[in-house]
Amino acid sequence: MIVQPTTRDVMRFAPPFAGAPTLSVPWAQGAPASDPTPADVSGVVLWYDPDDPTTYTTYGSSPVRVQQCASKGPNTGAIVRGTGPNAGPQPVAAAKNGKTAWLFDMNSFLENEIVVQAQPFTVFVVFCGLWFPNSGHFMVCGAAYQGNGIFQGQYNSGYMHTQGTINCAFDFKASVNVWYLAEAVFDDASSELLINGVSKTKLTSSPGSSSTTWLAIGGDQDGQQTWNGYIGDVVCMSGRDPTNRGLVRSYLMTKWGLT
Repeated sequence: MIVQPTTRDVMRFAPPFAGAPTLSVPWAQGAPASDPTPADVSGVVLWYDPDDPTTYTTYGSSPVRVQQCASKGPNTGAIVRGTGPNAGPQPVAAAKNGKTAWLFDMNSFLENEIVVQAQPFTVFVVFCGLWFPNSGHFMVCGAAYQGNGIFQGQYNSGYMHTQGTINCAFDFKASVNVWYLAEAVFDDASSELLINGVSKTKLTSSPGSSSTTWLAIGGDQDGQQTWNGYIGDVVCMSGRDPTNRGLVRSYLMTKWGLT
Protein backbone atom coordinates (compact mmCIF):
# COMPACT_ATOMS: atom_id res chain seq x y z
CA MET A 1 0.00 0.00 0.00
CA ILE A 2 1.34 3.41 -0.96
CA VAL A 3 0.76 6.12 1.61
CA GLN A 4 0.77 9.66 0.34
CA PRO A 5 2.76 12.08 2.52
CA THR A 6 0.74 14.66 4.34
CA THR A 7 1.37 18.38 4.07
CA ARG A 8 2.89 18.26 7.53
CA ASP A 9 5.31 15.52 6.46
CA VAL A 10 6.40 17.50 3.43
CA MET A 11 6.94 20.66 5.44
CA ARG A 12 9.02 18.81 8.03
CA PHE A 13 11.73 18.18 5.44
CA ALA A 14 11.27 21.23 3.23
CA PRO A 15 13.57 24.24 3.52
CA PRO A 16 11.92 27.38 4.91
CA PHE A 17 9.84 29.16 2.30
CA ALA A 18 10.02 32.89 1.66
CA GLY A 19 8.48 34.78 4.52
CA ALA A 20 8.38 31.78 6.86
CA PRO A 21 9.43 32.35 10.48
CA THR A 22 12.96 31.21 11.26
CA LEU A 23 12.02 30.01 14.77
CA SER A 24 15.05 31.80 16.22
CA VAL A 25 17.58 29.68 14.36
CA PRO A 26 20.96 31.46 14.14
CA TRP A 27 21.04 31.44 10.34
CA ALA A 28 18.51 33.66 8.58
CA GLN A 29 18.41 32.14 5.09
CA GLY A 30 17.30 28.63 5.97
CA ALA A 31 19.25 25.78 7.53
CA PRO A 32 22.61 24.89 5.98
CA ALA A 33 22.97 21.67 4.00
CA SER A 34 24.80 19.99 6.91
CA ASP A 35 25.34 20.61 10.59
CA PRO A 36 26.20 24.29 11.12
CA THR A 37 29.85 25.31 11.18
CA PRO A 38 30.98 28.43 13.04
CA ALA A 39 30.59 30.39 9.78
CA ASP A 40 26.84 29.61 9.89
CA VAL A 41 26.33 30.83 13.45
CA SER A 42 25.06 34.32 14.15
CA GLY A 43 27.56 36.47 16.04
CA VAL A 44 30.73 34.69 14.89
CA VAL A 45 33.19 37.33 13.72
CA LEU A 46 36.42 35.39 13.18
CA TRP A 47 37.20 31.72 12.62
CA TYR A 48 40.73 30.41 12.06
CA ASP A 49 40.86 26.77 11.00
CA PRO A 50 44.28 25.01 10.86
CA ASP A 51 42.62 21.96 9.29
CA ASP A 52 41.67 23.97 6.18
CA PRO A 53 44.92 24.50 4.21
CA THR A 54 43.08 26.60 1.61
CA THR A 55 42.86 29.41 4.17
CA TYR A 56 46.58 29.86 4.84
CA THR A 57 49.90 30.14 3.07
CA THR A 58 53.17 28.60 4.21
CA TYR A 59 56.91 29.11 3.81
CA GLY A 60 60.07 27.12 4.44
CA SER A 61 60.56 23.38 4.23
CA SER A 62 62.24 22.09 7.39
CA PRO A 63 59.79 22.67 8.94
CA VAL A 64 56.97 24.19 6.91
CA ARG A 65 55.50 27.17 8.77
CA VAL A 66 52.41 29.36 8.43
CA GLN A 67 52.93 32.74 6.77
CA GLN A 68 49.37 34.04 7.11
CA CYS A 69 45.83 32.74 7.53
CA ALA A 70 42.48 34.19 6.48
CA SER A 71 39.40 34.03 8.69
CA LYS A 72 36.46 31.91 7.58
CA GLY A 73 34.02 34.11 9.47
CA PRO A 74 32.30 37.30 8.25
CA ASN A 75 35.48 39.24 9.06
CA THR A 76 37.99 37.89 6.54
CA GLY A 77 40.97 39.67 8.05
CA ALA A 78 44.23 37.74 7.78
CA ILE A 79 46.39 36.96 10.76
CA VAL A 80 50.12 36.91 9.94
CA ARG A 81 53.28 35.53 11.46
CA GLY A 82 55.13 37.73 13.89
CA THR A 83 57.71 40.20 12.68
CA GLY A 84 61.45 40.04 13.20
CA PRO A 85 62.95 36.71 14.20
CA ASN A 86 59.58 35.27 15.17
CA ALA A 87 58.29 32.46 13.02
CA GLY A 88 54.89 31.12 12.12
CA PRO A 89 53.57 27.90 13.67
CA GLN A 90 54.01 24.50 12.06
CA PRO A 91 50.97 22.72 10.56
CA VAL A 92 50.95 19.17 11.96
CA ALA A 93 48.71 16.65 10.20
CA ALA A 94 46.60 14.25 12.26
CA ALA A 95 47.55 16.04 15.47
CA LYS A 96 44.22 15.09 17.05
CA ASN A 97 41.25 13.11 15.74
CA GLY A 98 42.78 13.08 12.26
CA LYS A 99 42.77 16.89 12.08
CA THR A 100 45.63 19.28 11.38
CA ALA A 101 46.61 21.67 14.18
CA TRP A 102 49.26 24.36 14.49
CA LEU A 103 52.30 23.64 16.64
CA PHE A 104 53.72 26.66 18.46
CA ASP A 105 57.24 26.23 19.79
CA MET A 106 57.67 29.38 21.97
CA ASN A 107 59.33 31.05 19.00
CA SER A 108 56.23 31.43 16.86
CA PHE A 109 52.98 33.37 16.88
CA LEU A 110 50.39 34.98 14.60
CA GLU A 111 48.96 38.47 14.99
CA ASN A 112 47.15 41.38 13.39
CA GLU A 113 44.97 44.38 14.23
CA ILE A 114 41.81 42.98 12.70
CA VAL A 115 39.02 42.94 15.26
CA VAL A 116 37.49 45.66 17.41
CA GLN A 117 34.59 44.63 19.63
CA ALA A 118 33.31 45.61 23.03
CA GLN A 119 32.22 43.24 25.75
CA PRO A 120 30.38 40.95 25.90
CA PHE A 121 32.22 38.60 23.56
CA THR A 122 33.17 34.93 23.57
CA VAL A 123 36.32 33.26 22.30
CA PHE A 124 36.81 29.53 21.71
CA VAL A 125 40.22 27.88 21.36
CA VAL A 126 41.11 24.20 20.98
CA PHE A 127 44.48 23.56 22.60
CA CYS A 128 46.98 21.04 23.90
CA GLY A 129 49.88 22.22 26.06
CA LEU A 130 53.20 20.41 25.80
CA TRP A 131 54.78 22.26 28.71
CA PHE A 132 53.47 24.73 31.27
CA PRO A 133 56.18 27.18 32.36
CA ASN A 134 56.23 29.05 35.64
CA SER A 135 54.87 32.21 34.07
CA GLY A 136 51.90 33.09 31.93
CA HIS A 137 52.09 32.08 28.30
CA PHE A 138 49.25 33.07 26.02
CA MET A 139 47.35 30.84 23.65
CA VAL A 140 45.23 33.77 22.50
CA CYS A 141 45.70 37.45 23.32
CA GLY A 142 43.10 40.04 22.41
CA ALA A 143 44.62 43.48 22.88
CA ALA A 144 47.73 45.47 22.11
CA TYR A 145 49.58 44.59 25.29
CA GLN A 146 48.54 41.46 27.17
CA GLY A 147 44.97 42.68 27.58
CA ASN A 148 41.96 40.40 27.27
CA GLY A 149 44.12 37.31 27.22
CA ILE A 150 41.57 34.74 26.25
CA PHE A 151 43.31 31.88 28.00
CA GLN A 152 46.58 31.85 29.84
CA GLY A 153 48.53 28.80 30.99
CA GLN A 154 50.32 29.71 34.21
CA TYR A 155 51.54 27.22 36.78
CA ASN A 156 49.35 24.68 34.98
CA SER A 157 46.24 26.71 35.83
CA GLY A 158 43.45 28.24 33.80
CA TYR A 159 43.39 32.02 33.59
CA MET A 160 41.61 34.79 31.78
CA HIS A 161 43.61 38.00 31.57
CA THR A 162 42.05 41.42 31.10
CA GLN A 163 43.33 44.86 30.20
CA GLY A 164 45.86 45.93 32.79
CA THR A 165 47.31 43.52 35.30
CA ILE A 166 44.27 41.61 36.55
CA ASN A 167 44.51 37.83 36.32
CA CYS A 168 41.15 36.13 36.76
CA ALA A 169 41.83 32.65 38.07
CA PHE A 170 39.38 29.76 37.61
CA ASP A 171 39.07 26.34 39.12
CA PHE A 172 40.86 24.51 36.34
CA LYS A 173 44.23 22.88 35.90
CA ALA A 174 45.31 21.65 32.48
CA SER A 175 47.41 18.54 31.97
CA VAL A 176 50.22 18.31 29.44
CA ASN A 177 49.52 16.37 26.25
CA VAL A 178 45.76 16.59 26.83
CA TRP A 179 43.41 18.36 24.42
CA TYR A 180 40.78 20.80 25.61
CA LEU A 181 38.26 23.32 24.32
CA ALA A 182 38.42 26.58 26.24
CA GLU A 183 35.35 28.82 25.94
CA ALA A 184 35.99 32.22 27.49
CA VAL A 185 33.12 34.67 27.96
CA PHE A 186 34.21 38.24 28.63
CA ASP A 187 31.33 40.19 30.14
CA ASP A 188 32.59 42.40 32.96
CA ALA A 189 31.60 40.86 36.30
CA SER A 190 29.76 38.01 34.54
CA SER A 191 32.82 36.65 32.76
CA GLU A 192 33.07 32.89 32.68
CA LEU A 193 35.41 30.11 31.58
CA LEU A 194 34.17 26.76 30.29
CA ILE A 195 36.41 23.76 29.56
CA ASN A 196 34.92 21.14 27.21
CA GLY A 197 31.54 22.70 27.87
CA VAL A 198 31.78 22.53 31.67
CA SER A 199 31.58 25.85 33.49
CA LYS A 200 34.37 26.63 35.92
CA THR A 201 34.18 29.02 38.86
CA LYS A 202 32.75 32.35 37.74
CA LEU A 203 34.32 35.65 38.67
CA THR A 204 33.18 37.29 41.86
CA SER A 205 34.66 40.68 40.98
CA SER A 206 34.78 42.74 37.83
CA PRO A 207 37.73 42.09 35.49
CA GLY A 208 37.11 45.33 33.63
CA SER A 209 35.17 46.17 30.49
CA SER A 210 37.85 46.75 27.88
CA SER A 211 37.25 45.85 24.25
CA THR A 212 39.32 43.65 21.96
CA THR A 213 41.47 45.67 19.58
CA TRP A 214 44.12 43.16 18.52
CA LEU A 215 44.33 39.44 18.04
CA ALA A 216 47.39 37.30 18.57
CA ILE A 217 47.46 33.50 18.54
CA GLY A 218 50.32 31.76 20.30
CA GLY A 219 51.60 34.85 22.12
CA ASP A 220 50.96 38.54 22.72
CA GLN A 221 51.49 41.41 20.31
CA ASP A 222 55.16 41.73 21.21
CA GLY A 223 55.85 38.06 20.61
CA GLN A 224 56.43 37.55 24.31
CA GLN A 225 54.99 34.87 26.59
CA THR A 226 54.59 32.59 23.60
CA TRP A 227 52.77 29.26 23.67
CA ASN A 228 54.36 25.81 23.70
CA GLY A 229 51.93 23.31 22.27
CA TYR A 230 49.15 22.80 19.76
CA ILE A 231 46.30 25.13 18.87
CA GLY A 232 43.35 24.05 16.77
CA ASP A 233 40.39 26.21 15.79
CA VAL A 234 40.10 29.74 17.18
CA VAL A 235 36.64 31.32 17.01
CA CYS A 236 35.72 34.86 18.13
CA MET A 237 32.04 35.61 18.69
CA SER A 238 30.23 38.82 19.55
CA GLY A 239 27.98 38.38 22.56
CA ARG A 240 27.37 35.43 24.85
CA ASP A 241 24.13 33.93 23.52
CA PRO A 242 23.91 30.38 24.96
CA THR A 243 22.26 28.87 21.87
CA ASN A 244 24.88 30.20 19.46
CA ARG A 245 27.70 29.30 21.81
CA GLY A 246 26.29 25.79 22.08
CA LEU A 247 26.34 25.37 18.30
CA VAL A 248 30.00 26.41 18.07
CA ARG A 249 30.93 24.30 21.09
CA SER A 250 29.23 21.19 19.66
CA TYR A 251 30.94 21.63 16.29
CA LEU A 252 34.42 22.03 17.78
CA MET A 253 34.12 19.19 20.29
CA THR A 254 32.83 16.82 17.62
CA LYS A 255 35.49 17.87 15.12
CA TRP A 256 38.35 17.33 17.56
CA GLY A 257 36.93 14.28 19.35
CA LEU A 258 36.64 15.97 22.74
CA THR A 259 34.41 14.87 25.61
